[in-house]
Amino acid sequence: MRFSFPCRFLLIFSPLLLAIFITSQSTASQFIKCRDKNGNDIFTDDQQQCTVNGKPTQPAVELASNRTAASLTFTVSYKDPQGLIKNKTLYAENIKAAGKAWEQHLAGSATIEILVQVVHDNMGRHSAHSKRSYYVRTIAGKRIYEQGVAFEIRTGIDPNGAEPDLIITTDRKALDGMWLDEEPYQRLKPVAVGKIDSMSVFIHELGHALAFSGWLNINTQSSTENVNYSTYDNNIRFVNGNPYFTGPFAEAVYGGSVPLAFKSNSYAHIGDADKHRGHALENTIMNGIAFYYSRRYNITPLDLAIMHDSGVALNSSSLAFIKRAFHKNASVTATE
Repeated sequence: MRFSFPCRFLLIFSPLLLAIFITSQSTASQFIKCRDKNGNDIFTDDQQQCTVNGKPTQPAVELASNRTAASLTFTVSYKDPQGLIKNKTLYAENIKAAGKAWEQHLAGSATIEILVQVVHDNMGRHSAHSKRSYYVRTIAGKRIYEQGVAFEIRTGIDPNGAEPDLIITTDRKALDGMWLDEEPYQRLKPVAVGKIDSMSVFIHELGHALAFSGWLNINTQSSTENVNYSTYDNNIRFVNGNPYFTGPFAEAVYGGSVPLAFKSNSYAHIGDADKHRGHALENTIMNGIAFYYSRRYNITPLDLAIMHDSGVALNSSSLAFIKRAFHKNASVTATE
């Protein structure tokens, strides 16, 4: 089952694999940085404020070169009117620990406000998205935007103030199927039999809010409005109708164009259930193939390489971690 933009949910349960697919939700609105008619730098979703005498004024926002270790704080609030999340304190600690798992690879500083909303259907899904996206530059007529969470970490600017930066959506069935880690920062206790590891889920979902998201229509192979693309979208090419990620660091790690989900999930995931198109990529945290019961998933060099190619600011140690995983014949000329 696939829903049209802006939400993409695909849920597949396999009694043989004991697996659940975790999917993404695209960003909600697009903000740009520009100068208003008085010459002041502003962030706005009203492009009329970014024109003077009919000419656009927005400057390109260059991606930061800062590579120092990140310093991040995460806050968690809830929209759960039926009280389906029984242990909100532990649930929040698992989300924060997932944020810290990404923090060790990132560069920058920010306080990220996260809203968890529980919907009252029973689809068995988790999803997450940055609430905003921000203009980066225009390339060959395509307006490129980065995810709001990545923007805030990279720049330290929080244009939406106390509003949530990141929204996680879940439901009763998904909550029932997940095991909450009582020591999420250590991740040493065995995951309960027949349950999905909460930390794996939350690390995956935060990955969507950082980079793995966009507006491509797989059928038309272009963005919904044929003009707005995410930094992730900008690295995607199609071969025989199938999407591949072609960023230079990702290709150097994988040894070629990286197959993305098509049959098994939304394209904002690594690998596809088709055994001829990246089925072996199911160990990545951002895979769209399967999350097995009672198993932990971790961030891999390929996950990080795609982040880097999508403009997410990674620290120097993380870049070194990626390079150690380069394919033996890799040749990378991309800017670091």
